[in-house]
Amino acid sequence: MAKRRGDIILTTIIQLISLGAIWGSSFLFLRIASPIVGSLVITDARVFLGASVLLTYALVAKRKLTKEFPLHRIIILAITNCAAPFALIAYAETHLTAGLGAILNGTAPLFAALLNFIVFKQNYKWYQYLGIISGICGVAILVFGNSMSVSIDSKFAVAAVLLAAFFYGIGGIYASHFFKGCRPINMAFFQQLTAAVLLLPLAIWQFNPIMPSIHIILVILALGIVCTGVAYILYFNLICSVGAAKTLTVMYLVPVFGVLWGFVFLHEKLFWSELIGLVIILFSIFLIYYQRKAPQR
Repeated sequence: MAKRRGDIILTTIIQLISLGAIWGSSFLFLRIASPIVGSLVITDARVFLGASVLLTYALVAKRKLTKEFPLHRIIILAITNCAAPFALIAYAETHLTAGLGAILNGTAPLFAALLNFIVFKQNYKWYQYLGIISGICGVAILVFGNSMSVSIDSKFAVAAVLLAAFFYGIGGIYASHFFKGCRPINMAFFQQLTAAVLLLPLAIWQFNPIMPSIHIILVILALGIVCTGVAYILYFNLICSVGAAKTLTVMYLVPVFGVLWGFVFLHEKLFWSELIGLVIILFSIFLIYYQRKAPQR
């Protein structure tokens, strides 16, 4: 029994690390391909490929895809949780390093906590308020302490990533309130498919008829198939096996891997402001989402 429990824990850890590494690599791929093919084109290709992988998975696993929600709700979710943040991050990665983009995007849980506090008047523990305040400080260090934010393009790029994180916060809260009881694979597939349809006119407008290199095509395929489709499948499997709370610990790994892949493959420099900001933001997320166990009697 103990051996089986140990195997389950080890499998969960491997899956969490794999998911963090995959999602972290998306910033690397965007940094490589976005300046070449355009942010809107690569975003539309990404969500289309992601939806295709989810559809294939559902067919192979014999899981019926059914629309369990009104169309207007899935459109809102597709915009806030997929199309808008994906496109904003893809644009930002034409000017920012993969590592900085990943760290800034890691503020999404902070925005979700802020929105819950402002809109729904959610009460927090003292250490959760401390997490929100420290998270804001971490963002300030990143924005004002990094030399890349000096140029106007970099300022817009930083704002774009933070806006993307804000959209993720909205999308997460919207999903938790209006998609209760829905099967995750249904929600993810229709979200990706709807985003692909909504982004298609913009992608056509930005499309460059010059054929990209094989290298760039492989990067786009990896971004859509692995970082979107496969990552969502892995994410759902984790939710089903260990629950949403434990699965959300992956949020600590994504910015770390984003920095790591940028350093290893693109030889990006890591500024002290980025390192300090990363540590503070991860600490703030821990404080916000930390759940104290009730004392046993």
